[in-house]
Amino acid sequence: MSQVTVIIVEPSQIVATIIRRSLEESGFRCVVVREAAAFDAALGVDDPIGLVLLDVLALMTDAAGYERPLWQILAERPPLPMPVLCFSGTNSTPTDTPLFDAPPDTLTVAAPADFQNVTRLIQAYLQMCQRQPRLLAALGGRLLPSLRGMLRECTCESLLQLMQMGEHTGVLLLRAGLHTGLVGFERGQVVHALAGALTRKEAVFTIFKWQTARFAYFRGLSLGERSITDSTENLILEANRLDDEVTDLAATLPPQSYLRRVRGYTDQLPGKEYNMAELEVLAMVDHYHIVRDLISRSRHGEIVVMKALRALLQKGLIEIVPLGDPRYLVADAV
Repeated sequence: MSQVTVIIVEPSQIVATIIRRSLEESGFRCVVVREAAAFDAALGVDDPIGLVLLDVLALMTDAAGYERPLWQILAERPPLPMPVLCFSGTNSTPTDTPLFDAPPDTLTVAAPADFQNVTRLIQAYLQMCQRQPRLLAALGGRLLPSLRGMLRECTCESLLQLMQMGEHTGVLLLRAGLHTGLVGFERGQVVHALAGALTRKEAVFTIFKWQTARFAYFRGLSLGERSITDSTENLILEANRLDDEVTDLAATLPPQSYLRRVRGYTDQLPGKEYNMAELEVLAMVDHYHIVRDLISRSRHGEIVVMKALRALLQKGLIEIVPLGDPRYLVADAV
């Protein structure tokens, strides 16, 4: 098979340079695009393209002559024949500026740990394409599926149950705009999954909530990896339970809620126990005050972030600032 390529669209090239070097050291080819207008031409490279890494601040002129974020334009087109990962190379959220918006699964790439996480995720996709060349053909619509349809006609839960009952082995591919989901089955059991920036069980739980995606099932195809040991039945039960739990948490913390760390929170840190998700979410509150932004920028799934926020509220480290309060949209002073 030819060398697998990743296209990186990033106007400033700061993020692109670091990621490109890391990927090229691992044997992958990178095409860096600084001008979004050159993106379509980059899709015509000879080597198979395994992934597109897209800066959400990259702009392109649409058919009506307006300059808009490239990711918005791509989301309105038919799905690209490869997964797309959106990222932001700045500490400020694009939604802080009215001109910009960002997909909910946008990756933040600012700290050294962010580069490591993003590189690992990219390599997971590219190595999967190397192990299974037919997967690229499936993504590009060049492989005839055994089953296809829309999730509004057949839910994800029904598809998982169908695979389990038939003891099917293959790959379920789901496409919704820029979002790509992959679920691998062996004899009816889910063995691996990816959905945007999520992998393993979190990817399954995310796909479980999709309602308008197109799906295609490819019998005999494999993702070449096993990361999930739970039975398909248990995954379905847990996904339903988590969905109910998120609904309950959202009643307490609506997506538009504005959060901030309480004054003197550092005095309250000693003497309490925290898990890693709670500490990471606490560190993010200074940059992303809105609950929906916290969820979209975190590397954890929605339920993990919501649980962490609830725990931080109960421990008195963060507070909800009501709309109209003079502290709303005012930076924390610690």
